[in-house]
Amino acid sequence: MAWSADRAAVARIGMNLAAARESSGMARLELAEATGYHRTYIADIEKGRRNPSVVVIIRLALHLGVSPGALLEGTAELIDPIRPDRTTK
Repeated sequence: MAWSADRAAVARIGMNLAAARESSGMARLELAEATGYHRTYIADIEKGRRNPSVVVIIRLALHLGVSPGALLEGTAELIDPIRPDRTTK
């Protein structure tokens, strides 16, 4: 991720995931076992070190009983849209 805005958005997803997991009373290990992901992968997402795919976000949300949008909340305003003059052909 080249832009700090991207890192901020990934960090926000991680914070949202941690908050949802803690609200559910689920430990990282429990969430890992329920989803099939390694607990360190979940920890890395929560710490903003990993950029989860849409499928991962959906699976985590389903197991936490929240909408995928809840995990993405607050990220859109952190991302600057790519201007046409910044795209590559």
